[in-house]
Amino acid sequence: MVWERKFGAEFSGTKNYAVGQFVADLTSLVQGGAEFIGGGIWAFGGSAAFTVFSGGAGVVAVPAINASGLAISGHGTGVFTSAWGNLGDGYSYDSGKSVNNMDEFFDTDFGFDFKTNTSKTKKRVDGQNVYKVGNKNLKEYGLKNGDQIYLDGLHKDHLEVFNSNGRFQKVLNLDGSINVEKTAKGMGRVLK
Repeated sequence: MVWERKFGAEFSGTKNYAVGQFVADLTSLVQGGAEFIGGGIWAFGGSAAFTVFSGGAGVVAVPAINASGLAISGHGTGVFTSAWGNLGDGYSYDSGKSVNNMDEFFDTDFGFDFKTNTSKTKKRVDGQNVYKVGNKNLKEYGLKNGDQIYLDGLHKDHLEVFNSNGRFQKVLNLDGSINVEKTAKGMGRVLK
């Protein structure tokens, strides 16, 4: 399992987030290429020019110039190959996924955080177990200690979220984004 902190986890998996990842990777390709070329010029062209134009007086500085140029070029190579690899992975923004049960949800990237920070209660709704957020808040998803969640029993593609008093809060897609349409429809509901 890859451990990764994401800025604005509620946006992760959305189309805009995927576009941002793509643009960042394209920018990294350009940056890596520029560092590779610039570092190579600095290492080989810069040291030769420095030695020629200084009449040989700069020979002492040549190893330092070569080393720093090669370091920049090496960093550029790493940035470029990392970005190239990310482009090959693709970018997912499908929030229409579904799971059969909470155990299956816990095996997803988004669900993994919930597995260790929630506990099953005795409550059931639409055939689904209700889970309670534990002592460690899930702030990145807008959840606090005592909040209650369960997998929607009909569609199995989103989580219903209620506060500790059973008042409806929101609907989260299985990628962590807020489902605005279903949240608006759920206002006023109570979990008993």
